[in-house]
Amino acid sequence: MKNNKGVSPIIAWVLLVGFAVTLGVVVTQWTKTHAETEITETIKYVNTGLECDNIDFNVVYCNDLENVQHKFKIYNRGLKTITKFSLNVFSVSGEITDEEIKSGTENWPPDI
Repeated sequence: MKNNKGVSPIIAWVLLVGFAVTLGVVVTQWTKTHAETEITETIKYVNTGLECDNIDFNVVYCNDLENVQHKFKIYNRGLKTITKFSLNVFSVSGEITDEEIKSGTENWPPDI
């Protein structure tokens, strides 16, 4: 009969190395995917920031006491065309309204 005393440690060593290699491949793939996602999101953020550098505008407030409305005009002075604004309106009662105003429209004031 053969002596099988040395076979068990060799099998354990092969399984341990195989597990370590497999775990290394999984971690490497996850890290690569995660890094690519972070790079893409960072590039989008930086590009957005650079576009905002070309935006310059003035806001002229026109209080309409007769109709009890708050009106304003926005004048674009920058190099970039402004197509819409997103505003948060805070009322005295504490309500917050998120209003999107597109260029060339007069949908102000919002119904609060």
